[in-house]
Amino acid sequence: MEKGISESALIRGLIVGYVPKGKIPKEINDLIYEIRKIGININQLALVANRTNSIESKYLKLQLKSLNDLIIIIKRNYLGYEKVDDIY
Repeated sequence: MEKGISESALIRGLIVGYVPKGKIPKEINDLIYEIRKIGININQLALVANRTNSIESKYLKLQLKSLNDLIIIIKRNYLGYEKVDDIY
């Protein structure tokens, strides 16, 4: 299907009142993938912290910086205002 879902999924959605918005852009999928990787790394740090009662602050700070960098990218590229040359 053009929208990135199967025909049966489209029909089921329409039956319950949903219309597909469209396929997620590759850039968004890439950001989601990066966020998931950071989440996995933080979960691994949490497991080690629970086992050892100590936190590797260097690695935690690195993951938090990666997460903050992604948030900045999302805000800059997908939220807020966009400069336009002519409004009217």
